[in-house]
Amino acid sequence: MPRQRGYERFGLVKNPFQDITGEQLEEVGLLHVNQPIDEVLQSIRDDVLDRRRKAAVALVGAMGTGKTQRLMVAKSEFEEAGGVAVYHQMTHEARWIVGGVAEATREAVDLGAIQRFVSSPKWYRDLLSLEKQVRKKYDPERVGRVLAEALNANAPAALLLNDLQNMEGQKEVDLFMQTLHAVMNHIRPGVLVMLSSYPRFFQQVSRRHGAVLERLDRRLPVKGLSENEAALMIAKRFLANRLVDDLDPLYPFTQEAIRVMARASRDNPRRLLKLANRVLEAAIGTKAYHVDDEMVKTTLADMGSEAEVRGSPRRAANGKAGSGGGRAPGQGTGKPPARRPAGSPGAGGSPKRGPPAQGTPPRKPPARTST
Repeated sequence: MPRQRGYERFGLVKNPFQDITGEQLEEVGLLHVNQPIDEVLQSIRDDVLDRRRKAAVALVGAMGTGKTQRLMVAKSEFEEAGGVAVYHQMTHEARWIVGGVAEATREAVDLGAIQRFVSSPKWYRDLLSLEKQVRKKYDPERVGRVLAEALNANAPAALLLNDLQNMEGQKEVDLFMQTLHAVMNHIRPGVLVMLSSYPRFFQQVSRRHGAVLERLDRRLPVKGLSENEAALMIAKRFLANRLVDDLDPLYPFTQEAIRVMARASRDNPRRLLKLANRVLEAAIGTKAYHVDDEMVKTTLADMGSEAEVRGSPRRAANGKAGSGGGRAPGQGTGKPPARRPAGSPGAGGSPKRGPPAQGTPPRKPPARTST
């Protein structure tokens, strides 16, 4: 792993907060922080992968709450299980959406060169035909059936549609929603349809297309992080980039620093990672060996607080966020941190698999995403 200069002081190979969107994370399952919603999603995925059921799920939440990352977790699990995962990023060009979904479905299945050109199955030929036809006006029932049959033929399979709100204002939205309804009608056990959207657009679609809402098995709101979940998110990224194994999981951040960052980001994961990135970059330019709440507040003030961390309350920058705030040993003094003795909380040792204890950042993230 290439090293970034200056981060060795904190026992890090590089700044672990630079990739803040789920689709950029190579090991999304390891870095993902489980919340109560993830237990529900894991149960649904397990049932679909075992072909005990079919399912249609909507993830509804604000920008940066982890919708995309959860779609990527599903993609990773289906591919690791030998299934097919069709991931499609919705765009503002609605007329290309159905063709894009058909193309993504076809490309997700590896038929091999001979079978593609000599004896391709009917569903494959239908997808090829579909990619050309949908550039004009199309029959949503027929298109939905073709997509569903392709997914059924390759079960276990997942159709993952990210950011439905990107279709807002497009005249073909209604046509696509009818197509999606047809897909949900014709899929069989072993197929998962999973989509994400901002709340306002999802409400609009629900009012206009109640039939689509009725076909959904679950509508799951994606919420912000608790303070413990925020600490776990920071710790997991630190752990994946450590040079030294027996440091405190949150080092160089203090717990109070995490608390101030969580409040300033309004518990939004993307804002939290963006702020952690800026704070760690600022710390590199100092001689401190710890990042405390005062350094976070200084960084917030330098950023203009609300200008770059949208919606962050000014009280965080004014020093009114949270209580306590005692300095950790060596904090701001230029002294490196003392390593924890083996066997103490947060100390290094043999990595263990399994879910972390509630509110305790793990020494090694679990290999699976279930809790």
